[in-house]
Amino acid sequence: WLGLIVVGFWLLIILIKWLAPPHEIEFVKSLNSAMDLLPINIPLLVTIILLTGVLAMARHGVIVRNLASVDSLGRVSVVCSDKTGTLTKNQMSIPIIWTNGSTYKVSGSGYSPEGEIILIDDPKNPVYVKHIDDFPQLKLLLISGFLNNNSALVKNEIEISGRIIPNWTVIGSPTEGALMVIFQKGMGDYILEEFEYVKEYPFDSKVKRMTKVYKKENKFYSFTKGASEILIPLCDKVLYKNQELDFTDETKDKVMRIANTFAKRGFRILSLCYKKLDIIPPEDDKSRELCESDMIYIGFVTILDPPRDGVKESVEQCHAAGVDVVMITGDSPATAKAIAKQISIVQNDEDIVVEGKNIKKIRSYFDFSKIRVFARVSPKHKQQIIERYQNADKVVAMTGDGVNDALALNMADAGIAMGIQGTDVAKEASDMVISDDSFTSIVTGIEEGRGIFSRIRAVVFFYIAINVFEGIVQFILSVILELPYFLDPAFNYQWIFLGITVHIFPGLILTFDTTSKDVMKQKPHDEEEILSKNTMILLTVFGAFLASMF
Repeated sequence: WLGLIVVGFWLLIILIKWLAPPHEIEFVKSLNSAMDLLPINIPLLVTIILLTGVLAMARHGVIVRNLASVDSLGRVSVVCSDKTGTLTKNQMSIPIIWTNGSTYKVSGSGYSPEGEIILIDDPKNPVYVKHIDDFPQLKLLLISGFLNNNSALVKNEIEISGRIIPNWTVIGSPTEGALMVIFQKGMGDYILEEFEYVKEYPFDSKVKRMTKVYKKENKFYSFTKGASEILIPLCDKVLYKNQELDFTDETKDKVMRIANTFAKRGFRILSLCYKKLDIIPPEDDKSRELCESDMIYIGFVTILDPPRDGVKESVEQCHAAGVDVVMITGDSPATAKAIAKQISIVQNDEDIVVEGKNIKKIRSYFDFSKIRVFARVSPKHKQQIIERYQNADKVVAMTGDGVNDALALNMADAGIAMGIQGTDVAKEASDMVISDDSFTSIVTGIEEGRGIFSRIRAVVFFYIAINVFEGIVQFILSVILELPYFLDPAFNYQWIFLGITVHIFPGLILTFDTTSKDVMKQKPHDEEEILSKNTMILLTVFGAFLASMF
């Protein structure tokens, strides 16, 4: 539209001066007057603002891959964040083990195998597990977690204040690492040489379980772990004091109630079960179904993944800035809600928790806008969430780390991949990468994006005001009053003076201005807000004032 104004201004001058010869000189003068309207400084200064903003983001761990997404991040109104590793530390530990009839407490911290397992059925008389063979059901659970596992514990040494301290880390899944830890706490260096690996059915977000098959003494066993609400219906037997009993509906409901009591305290619940097989499962579509049906339920473990430091404050900062924060997780609704309450994502009873499978059932956006937690979510559900928000004219930032998240990251206005956990495919599909996987860095990116938007708006506002009213003054003096002002070469010194005092230094000051401390107390900016109706009114008043100074 600015180009149309310039062309119209040029044509207006031609029409006024066309009857006065020579036409060629007037044509050139009119073209010169029209060109003076163009704020040619804006493209250069906007590019500098974007580049300096990108460098500032990089210093805070936000690596921008798509320059245009910086503007989107500054206008974000909804942040859809993964829970594990972004809102939480992704440092799993197992404090409680439950088998049908017994509850165990696990001591120790982190991934260190130092610690003990304690039977706490009678809190006044705890029993320390010294000989694992005296607890056969617990032993089977530990073996199941160890065999159905692809992780490894690694011992490193770090020096702190001149002391060498062991530091244990996990190669692979942190959840599986936690299972390895409790195995070593309960069984030490126990070697399971009698088990021969046969095959694996990897974890799938659709079925929410993982299975491995082993051979022992010419017999085959499948070990499965996964979500309790998925595995319990697939079991028809349950272990109780080392006996296989019928897993009745009443008993299943009892186990689920116990699991939910832990989930409401913020623990993830991982159930473990197994099955005795007569033959090796055939290589066909029903192979997995054969291994994962009519199983024997062993028990479950509770997994603690504490929130990251500073996340609660960052979420509250988003709320103050008018940005909705939504948690997306594969955990159960009870676990997800408990964690969301700890970090202020869920603040009152009106905030809704919804499972991914029920997203399409919510018709009105009024109800959808109250959702703060999406539980049991698959990558496909992420795409549905983005679509619903975008249909309501929301600017959406979405985090992701897996291969299946690529489409959702590409759909989002600001696709954010994780630098540590993220796959190469997710990073390629994203607009930016968070180097430390922390939600706090995302909020810092939003703040920096808003600062970039404010500086761009100031530069555009200033130069349009300057150029438009310079053109108006030139039009009045040169065309209406027919004075040589601005057009005559003898007055070039005035252009030089204006260029130095008005077009150079103020623009540089606005370009390298610092971000306002109140930028995160404002509501998200609209896409058209750089030159909104109110801005145009201010532009006119400001420009008229500048024109009067000429």
